[in-house]
Amino acid sequence: MKHFFTLLSAIALTSAISVNAQNLHPLNQHGRSFEPKSLSEVRMPASQQKGMRKAPGIKVMKATAISELSGPAMVVYESTSVDDEGETIPFIFYYGIDIENNGDGTITMSGFGQWLTNSDVNDITAKLDEDGNFEMDSQVLFTDSNFGKVSIAAWDYNEEAEDIFPVRDAKITGSFIDGGLYFDTPWGIFIDAGEYKDYYFDLAFSAGILKATGVMTDTDQDGTYKSYIVHNIENDTIYVGGFSGMGESAVMTYDLSKKTVSIPNQRAFYYGSDYGVFYTYALNTMMTSVESIDISGTFTESQISWGPWAQLNADGRGFLYKDSKIDFFEGYNLIEDITSVKQVETSKNIARNKFYNVQGIETAQPQKGVNIQVTEYTDGSKKTVKILK
Repeated sequence: MKHFFTLLSAIALTSAISVNAQNLHPLNQHGRSFEPKSLSEVRMPASQQKGMRKAPGIKVMKATAISELSGPAMVVYESTSVDDEGETIPFIFYYGIDIENNGDGTITMSGFGQWLTNSDVNDITAKLDEDGNFEMDSQVLFTDSNFGKVSIAAWDYNEEAEDIFPVRDAKITGSFIDGGLYFDTPWGIFIDAGEYKDYYFDLAFSAGILKATGVMTDTDQDGTYKSYIVHNIENDTIYVGGFSGMGESAVMTYDLSKKTVSIPNQRAFYYGSDYGVFYTYALNTMMTSVESIDISGTFTESQISWGPWAQLNADGRGFLYKDSKIDFFEGYNLIEDITSVKQVETSKNIARNKFYNVQGIETAQPQKGVNIQVTEYTDGSKKTVKILK
């Protein structure tokens, strides 16, 4: 479990503030409350509960065959989070799991739902046939000390009641498409019995499972923590999903000639109503004050590294890291990928850019939070990426 630190003075990028390590009570690492929520807290029109056919804006280590869908992977799903003003907003989350292809038309997923609990989670199994059809029954993920058994299950939406309800006897289905697994069925993680039966810990409105492109390692004052990541490269920018294992994404800018990266001050994750939204900050080399500069780092063909840095909320509390790095998995070359992206960008002429929110509604300009940018080129081709504002 990561330890939680506090900065004694109010956070201000333009002023140096002292750091004092204080271990608070253990908190969840997934950025949301352990307390389950009533189903009535989420009200989404039924028309928006459609399966995600392609995860936007992420670089996929494609499985060229179903048998290759094995090893480190990311669950990528659209759910809800909270913005700076405390309003509920649609959001895309990224969490790491491990997949084992059993060779008999089934796969086993380890770590599914671990982002929701400090308890051990059960392995879950699903069918995945040679035609790429995915099917999974409702299964118990973990047992919570306060609420009992907690399961993954399909859910449906009651328009008249404006409410969501689990459908435990329904199959969760999907398809293997373009190197990844995409769900047709929205799913959630629900309490099975007792006073809080049918309350949820998490809801996925649309989701996919993709091979991870690398692993991120954070070194702080108490230990080392790893998380799988996926990423996308666009316009001298690297978007990292699963950043620091907290479920959200981060933006890095890069300089190819200098092999350097910069991480600007930005939202890092939401940590529940008690602590709010956390942001990234650069620290001085002694890790005793916040610096009014971007976090700096370097990159090679197979790695990005940076630090020291912190993730802090408005009260000056958060996590302090001596250094961090992303190691890309074998077969991926970051410099070659950046070079190829830049060649494509310089060889094509942009006709127009269109922007959409995560619900698929077109907007005139990027809105606060997660946006989908669709670039249309004069040759008729298109490119879709996820951007943060």
